[in-house]
Amino acid sequence: MIEDGVISAANNVNSPMLADLATQGRVYALQGDVDARGISSKVADNIKLVDYAGFVDLVVEHGTAVSWV
Repeated sequence: MIEDGVISAANNVNSPMLADLATQGRVYALQGDVDARGISSKVADNIKLVDYAGFVDLVVEHGTAVSWV
C-alpha cells in the first residue's frame, strides 16, 4: 500500500477484502506513508511495513505493482 492507501492498514479498518487478501499472500505498506499519516502504532499484524529500498526490491522481484485509486 502507498500514499492514502496505507490508511487501510490500520487495525480499526474493517475490510473483509483486505483480510482475505492477507490470507492469500503478503500485504505490504510503505513505512514512510504510514508514518506521515500517524498510524504506525495502529498497523494490523498481517501488514508488513517496508521502507523505500524494500519497496524497490519488491517491484524488481515481482515486476508488477498494482495501484488502485
